[in-house]
Amino acid sequence: MTKVKKSAAVAFCGGDARMIYATRSLAARGYEVFFTADDEVAAAKKLAKADAADISLRPRGKSLKDAAALVLPLPVSRDGITVWDPIVGESPTMCEVISALSPGATLFCGMAAKVAADAARDARVRLVDYYADEGFLIRNAALTAEGAIAELIRLSPRAIAGSRVVIFGYGRCAAALARRLLSLGASVSVVARSASRRAQAAADGAEAAKPEDAPRLCRAANAAINTVPAPVIGAREAATLAEGGAFVLELADRPGVSDDAAQIVKVVRAAGLPGRFSPASAGELIADALAGAIIC
Repeated sequence: MTKVKKSAAVAFCGGDARMIYATRSLAARGYEVFFTADDEVAAAKKLAKADAADISLRPRGKSLKDAAALVLPLPVSRDGITVWDPIVGESPTMCEVISALSPGATLFCGMAAKVAADAARDARVRLVDYYADEGFLIRNAALTAEGAIAELIRLSPRAIAGSRVVIFGYGRCAAALARRLLSLGASVSVVARSASRRAQAAADGAEAAKPEDAPRLCRAANAAINTVPAPVIGAREAATLAEGGAFVLELADRPGVSDDAAQIVKVVRAAGLPGRFSPASAGELIADALAGAIIC
């Protein structure tokens, strides 16, 4: 794999506070980094307390044509067209930004969209999805779990200790979350279709159950957490949760609560938890993925 040299300029475009801390981390390691928008520079100074020595103010005359690499956010887009940029607000299209790169440059994305992949091919730049690295995913899952616990504390009148929580799915995030909730004294039940996932949940100390057991578990739950990107919580589960005053914390990118169920029980969308609760750690994680595995 051709790697980006440390002396080359690395541009950043879009994203939340995670990307600001990622630039600081790379700059501290000796990389030349710059934002593509002056608004992002201003936000960087405000959110990360960075000064001109930390983050370049887009050196005079320097543009994406001069960048050996461009880093787009995680996720790269929310609408499949524009670069996700909650800090600046208005953002360019992925095609617009990627086409400004010189042929042979490297494009780093988190959860790369098809539009980004197509634009990279047309611009003759190499696409690398840093979200596909297993080590990154495991560490990011731990940050997501911490954020989910913070949300539970904020939303529930009960302490974590003694609470009954039902988790739907048992991937990386769910497993990291279940282990932390158990260590805090919660009673955790895991609903999973896969026998191997249920076995892992049981080995971690949780009650493992099949989908048909979900209504029974929801009846006694103080909260439910979904990590499955498909409708797994229906009207029956929603009704039993609502009866007990429970809510659903939605961690999946696509809703796990069916449309009719969402009319019955309180659903709290909690996407991007690392960016909200631990942007410095999450940004350093992105920088590690770039510097350690991708940029030499």
